[in-house]
Amino acid sequence: MVQTLAKIQFYSKWGENKELSKFAFEMETLPRDARIFAEKAARTIIEAQDNIESVTDIAILLEIMGVTKDELEQNGFEDIYDLSVYINDFVEFYEVKHDESEVISSFLVKVPSKKKRAIESMAMIFPWIASLALFLVSGVSLWMVSGLPAEDITALMVGVFLGIFITQGPLEVFQRLFVMNHNQLNTSAAKRTMKRNFLCISSILTVTSFLLVLSGYMLDISPDLVLLSVVSLVTVSLHRASYMIVYALRKLKILVVSYSAALAILFLTYYLAWIIIPDTLERYLLALGLAFLSLTVSAVYAYYKTFNSSSKHEAHPSFYKSPKGISNTIKARFLVQMLDSVSYYFLGTFLFIIMFGDRLISWLFNPDLDSTKTSLPLLFNTTYHSGADPAMMVFLATSITQYMIMSGFYEELSNITLENKTTQIDRVDKFLKKRYRKLILLSLATSCFVAFILNYLGPDIMMQLGASDLSLDILTISSIGNVFISIFVANIMFATFMNKVKGLAIIAMFAALILVIGGLSLAQDGFGNTVYAYLASAFVAALLSSLYVMRTIKKAASIYFARFS
Repeated sequence: MVQTLAKIQFYSKWGENKELSKFAFEMETLPRDARIFAEKAARTIIEAQDNIESVTDIAILLEIMGVTKDELEQNGFEDIYDLSVYINDFVEFYEVKHDESEVISSFLVKVPSKKKRAIESMAMIFPWIASLALFLVSGVSLWMVSGLPAEDITALMVGVFLGIFITQGPLEVFQRLFVMNHNQLNTSAAKRTMKRNFLCISSILTVTSFLLVLSGYMLDISPDLVLLSVVSLVTVSLHRASYMIVYALRKLKILVVSYSAALAILFLTYYLAWIIIPDTLERYLLALGLAFLSLTVSAVYAYYKTFNSSSKHEAHPSFYKSPKGISNTIKARFLVQMLDSVSYYFLGTFLFIIMFGDRLISWLFNPDLDSTKTSLPLLFNTTYHSGADPAMMVFLATSITQYMIMSGFYEELSNITLENKTTQIDRVDKFLKKRYRKLILLSLATSCFVAFILNYLGPDIMMQLGASDLSLDILTISSIGNVFISIFVANIMFATFMNKVKGLAIIAMFAALILVIGGLSLAQDGFGNTVYAYLASAFVAALLSSLYVMRTIKKAASIYFARFS
């Protein structure tokens, strides 16, 4: 094969010479059997590949077909190159001419319907909605339960927030890498990415747990409270790490079924085991452990379903080996992967600070700290959460709209690039700009509508539940802030698609600093003022990110195609 390609390269370089002319003359006098042999080979080549570009294509296909040296000699050909040159003169007569539109249509990708995207979007936020609904109805949910002392709730929620904080960055990095490996059918690299995800999060988790225990010792905090925080931290972190594959591949049936089962187990165990375990905290930890075990089993099942498929079951020619069947591939350096994705890491981390940092600041300035004899430096602030948590519905509802707009976006754009020529790049540019305007306008409309409904109906409902006037004020300001957060997230989604997140990571860091510094300053006059720092942070993030993306999409098509260079 190497000698054949070398000979082809030689003739391609020097063109038609005397040897080639003499060879062509000899081919015209081939016997009938030799010509029939060559014609059969030509028809077989066209069946394998209906668009032959050069002699090289013919030679490679003849090698793959297994044409032997004896067959060549019996029919008067010196080698495969000689046969390839002879076939090249007439192989085009066997080609089937296709209509260009038919060829293009065969490559078009099916775009998910609006109904399917709506169902998928609701399934993606099902864990949040179901957990919140169960808590409002029964007072118990995953990593949250009412009726516990303020110290226990604080310890539990410290672990939850720490778990989300330390895993958000790694998940942004490794989910992106995993999807890329999986789409390339690089099973070996996808498995390696999963392992690195667990190792990275486990390492950070170990260090964080140690620092948490050390802080508890230095601040003379009750060991029981420290242990409760560590248990919450470990379970949240490992659960998020294991469910990366479920969210990355959108295994929505597993997501909905697993969370439904986990919440049912949690509810039934907590309320049916009270006879055996009367202590509320112990009973809740048992219920939480069983629910966490159920979710872990579902994650293992998702991993098994993803990587259990083997290339031997796929219909491929005997000479072809699917990338799925390759067990060893080139290993990307971990440090290089992290440096390449550091913008995604910081963007995810700072976004979490923006969205939930105000709650932690309210804990630090909770007035109940003075009246409650506690060793903790902060205390869960029920008044603040009563207003801020319902306001999250603005963001959750808007995320459904955003998912419907952006899901299938890549497929639509891929079809447009196939249907238009290179000189019609302005159509791609117009499509990208139109989609961005649609994303922003619908995100703004949805978030404003939900915020209006919350502020119109929310006060009456919350007053009946015993909420204070301060909680109502926090609901109003926080819901407005979530409108801006929805715009910021919409810009993140579009910029991520365009592979332009470095600027947004810087903007997120700046907005997080505004929240932390502003929140700590304003909370001196009352923890309720923290919500104004959240509003300012969200507004700055939305404004700067919109300016950044609008500047980026001035050359939207060029930037999009630069992703593949």
